Amino acid sequence: MSVETLWRGTEVQLKGLPITSSGAAEEPVISTDLVPTLVELCGLEPPELCDGASLARLLRHNEPPAPRPLFWHEPHYSNQGGRPAGAVRKGAWKLIEHYEDGQIELFNLEQDPGEAADLSATDTATAQRLRGLLHAWLEETGAQRNARNPNFDAALHRLLYVETDVSRLEAADNAAAIRRRLASWRQAMNQAVQR
Repeated sequence: MSVETLWRGTEVQLKGLPITSSGAAEEPVISTDLVPTLVELCGLEPPELCDGASLARLLRHNEPPAPRPLFWHEPHYSNQGGRPAGAVRKGAWKLIEHYEDGQIELFNLEQDPGEAADLSATDTATAQRLRGLLHAWLEETGAQRNARNPNFDAALHRLLYVETDVSRLEAADNAAAIRRRLASWRQAMNQAVQR
């Protein structure tokens, strides 16, 4: 099963659970689906307020959940290089909105699963429809919004998030090659986190 993340999908294998279907499922799911799925597979009742949808029927009987948009909201910087952003996936389409500057990216994941071709400038209608859907969800859920940081350090931000944008990291032959390439960035990030 491929669990969607803000930037790209992540493969997840569930072993040792009462699952009768076999093979790979192509349904887009999100990490918040894991709790209700595992709770149901264990024969328990999910909590009343539980994000996500149970995928137990998909895993047991190959019955996919009803189509639904998937949402992400990460209103913070991370020490892994992530910047504040939100996203929505609906069908083949995925829109990412960068909260720093309001820029958006639009991808057709059926044609471009690696999210290499931003279509936001050429398919403005789809981009605006998905952006509206994301904003409506943010309002509906009362999601935390960003505020200006009075201690913002523009030079440090440029060093950690602009000069090296780890969300656009080029693949390497192995992890050691990436580690060498990012050594000075990691050192600067570690120092910034300790402040």
